[in-house]
Amino acid sequence: MSKTPEEKLAASRKWKAENKGRVADYKKRWNKENKGHVDNYNADHYRLDPEHHKRRRTVYARNERRNAISEYGGECVCCGEETFEFLTFDHINNDGAEHRRSIGDPQGKSMVAWLKRNNYPKDIIQLLCFNCNHAKAKYGSCPHGGV
Repeated sequence: MSKTPEEKLAASRKWKAENKGRVADYKKRWNKENKGHVDNYNADHYRLDPEHHKRRRTVYARNERRNAISEYGGECVCCGEETFEFLTFDHINNDGAEHRRSIGDPQGKSMVAWLKRNNYPKDIIQLLCFNCNHAKAKYGSCPHGGV
């Protein structure tokens, strides 16, 4: 007796769930071996709806930033501000420009990706609101007294 389409789909999903590493290795190998095809496919789809891809990148970047902020406690270590839009990453030792140059990111555009790749280092980065970060940079400390 053959399986129904639903049973086949369930079996396929189960196998994929049990073999995530093998599936990931296969996808990486296939993409590498078919790079030209993948590039053409991606370019064609981008040309069809560039605004869609821009929105997806924006949502992805915002989610990655939200995850990073969560990893650092989700609030300013100085004043306790929790509003996502007001929070920023601060180099504890005031060596941010030097650090960004050393990782090849002088404008800090890929800082969140660097944090994720390096397992969110708590010894060199802390979470501050923009007010506390600015006060620390301009005056050496924040009026709240936390940093």
